[in-house]
Amino acid sequence: MTSHQLSVKVAINSWRLVLERGDKIFSTLTQDQLLKEVAPGKNRLIYLCGHLTASHDAMFPILG
Repeated sequence: MTSHQLSVKVAINSWRLVLERGDKIFSTLTQDQLLKEVAPGKNRLIYLCGHLTASHDAMFPILG
């Protein structure tokens, strides 16, 4: 395995780990918790989750 292949493997494994952690956090929240504002007058958790999902989905074309 070349150093480039190893770097790609490490990056993908790190990405998967972060996704698993996020999934674990968001899946335990109730609907009321997801609708709660992060700070007064700021976005709700569900809005932030949507942006994380969109960013994740945008990575597929980038990574091929």
